[in-house]
Amino acid sequence: MTRTVESAADVKAIHRKHLGSRVENVPRLEGRNVLHPENGSSESLRAEERGNIVPEDLERSENVPGTFQLPTYFNVAAMLGGTLPDPPTPDVCARTDGVGLFYRNQYNAVFGDPESGKTLLTDYATVTELAAGGRVLRVDLDHNGPDSTIRRLLAMGAPVDVLSDPNRFLYIEPEDRREMGLIADHMATWGPTLVVLDSIGELLPLYGSSSNSADEFTDTHRIVIKPLVRTGACVIGIDHLAKGGESRGFGPGGTIAKTRAIGGSSIRVTVDVAFTPGKGGSAHLTINKDRHGGLRQHSPTADKEPLAGKFVIWPSDDGSMRPEVKAPDDGERNPGEAVPQADIVAIAALDPPPKTIKDARECLRWNNKRASAAFKAWKAASQTIGQKPDAAAAGPTLVDSRTVGATAFGPVSESGVRPELDAPQESTDEVGETALDVMHCLHADGISDAKIADSLNSGGYRTKTGKEYSGSLVWKHRTRDEKRRVMVGQGPAR
Repeated sequence: MTRTVESAADVKAIHRKHLGSRVENVPRLEGRNVLHPENGSSESLRAEERGNIVPEDLERSENVPGTFQLPTYFNVAAMLGGTLPDPPTPDVCARTDGVGLFYRNQYNAVFGDPESGKTLLTDYATVTELAAGGRVLRVDLDHNGPDSTIRRLLAMGAPVDVLSDPNRFLYIEPEDRREMGLIADHMATWGPTLVVLDSIGELLPLYGSSSNSADEFTDTHRIVIKPLVRTGACVIGIDHLAKGGESRGFGPGGTIAKTRAIGGSSIRVTVDVAFTPGKGGSAHLTINKDRHGGLRQHSPTADKEPLAGKFVIWPSDDGSMRPEVKAPDDGERNPGEAVPQADIVAIAALDPPPKTIKDARECLRWNNKRASAAFKAWKAASQTIGQKPDAAAAGPTLVDSRTVGATAFGPVSESGVRPELDAPQESTDEVGETALDVMHCLHADGISDAKIADSLNSGGYRTKTGKEYSGSLVWKHRTRDEKRRVMVGQGPAR
């Protein structure tokens, strides 16, 4: 319900009636435009001059007599009229296919273990942004030092004149929260296009905040990060992983508020080949969060954290670095989530086949995470049972849950069996266990795939002395220990 405001006394009466308390001095937000509730225009309002219609619980500014401030309502008419911009798309730090990793006008994050390549990735983002004509601020709270930072940027191709231009590039190591506040205020007029905060773990203590406190992180985010985002810049915060195994799977270490605050993308960096001066290196980039979906849209979809790309630094003889973010191939998996083929084979070799993750876990004596991943992958592969694979198709194929080809040790043929091995026999009461039926037992005893593979010979087993056991009947009355001894070449099963 609304009513026309006639005088300041009416406003006081309205507040006493609906708010139950006298209106104190409410400061006016100077220069703030609001949506006029009558005509949709965006302007500051003076009620006594124009007789505006305002909500009954609207607070009055006593600093400016007769002046009122409306809340900023979302302009739905503009959205429905098609005048709003398209959804945000990532265009900072582009991959080889032109798709960026990070969003402008948003807070983004990069996180991972120490020396995984997090800072190097933001160095590359800095160089590409400067090459595109942007303006970059580097806030170094992690004690990298200007000398090493500038040297890396030069090695990646940043021009000397651009790094020397204070209108294009700024580097600072803030000493305290006062200086950090001055930086945020200055950026409102300097107008960066990219801001790198290295790191969030050092920024929070500057404000007496804990990484584990949602409220304290939110306060620091509001004081420092939000003002930087309001400049329109792509803001990237570098963070670290937690030490706990389960916590590492969720995102950056500390409170979940860190992930909640991400308005753009959050990229997990996992080292592939360690980055070494003069030798380069590489790291897998996976999508932990993508609020707008612009990066996921152009990445594989098979994993919970899809592969966003591979960050590679190629070394050169002259000491320079050639970095790039290689776009993932269609269907390429996140190496951290892909299930080892040997685990799938071990699940498939169980007789009777497991009905639940619990069945598989208890039989194989695996932890729940490993059993769950392998069981789900086996179930997905089982959906294709009975379908003849395309002749040109390569890679492992599970043919039946009780009749398994040696897919853990190489490609399989159309029949689902590795060519150099005989077809496995079915597991029946009369025949006993086949070679691959006992794989899960051997895995549980710590026998590696390599030792198992070396011990296989034409569907049977070979001892260290060369004695062969090619039939499956030999296994029917053997204990697990006897089987294990044969598999590692410690002697025949007598």
